[in-house]
Amino acid sequence: MGEWRGRSDIRHGAVLEEGRALGELLKAGWKPKRTIILCAWDGEEPGLLGSTEWAEEHYDDLRAHAVAYVNSDSNGRGYFGVEGSHTLEKFSNDVARDVSDPETQLSAWKRSRLHEIATAKSADQRKEIRERADLRIPALGSGSDYTAFLQHDGIASLNIGFGGETAAGSITPSTMIFIGTPFSATPTLCTAAR
Repeated sequence: MGEWRGRSDIRHGAVLEEGRALGELLKAGWKPKRTIILCAWDGEEPGLLGSTEWAEEHYDDLRAHAVAYVNSDSNGRGYFGVEGSHTLEKFSNDVARDVSDPETQLSAWKRSRLHEIATAKSADQRKEIRERADLRIPALGSGSDYTAFLQHDGIASLNIGFGGETAAGSITPSTMIFIGTPFSATPTLCTAAR
């Protein structure tokens, strides 16, 4: 149990840090175009309990107002990775272009593209990666907290993370739901535990 408690503590700490950073941006005058809900789920390993319960309980509001669900699970040092709804492919590529790797000073997008070229299995695959304007994002399956939002509620979803240079699952951060209603200054943190 101690291992999972440690991972949970890191995840909840990441949610609090993200909330603090958003608060600092708000104090500096930034205002998001959409309401952002930060979430930390419990019960993922025994069956996605917290996220599923919350997604089912808030189905009507989510169907009416949610724009996207962004999941981040098992992060570490390395390359940007994303999979998800193809309607969010351009968005995820644009964001990755704006995030700089602190060591290499390359964008997360450029670093991932170079890694994909270097690990491509054929010359044709390398050529396709070089010629394509954006990185492809594979479709989501199931097995993480995005499952209920995507498959039950029909909300476009992403699963993002970094990895490939550290042990898998070294940090487990949070998830975010972007709501399509006008921005609300009331902070919201959803938690679901069983």
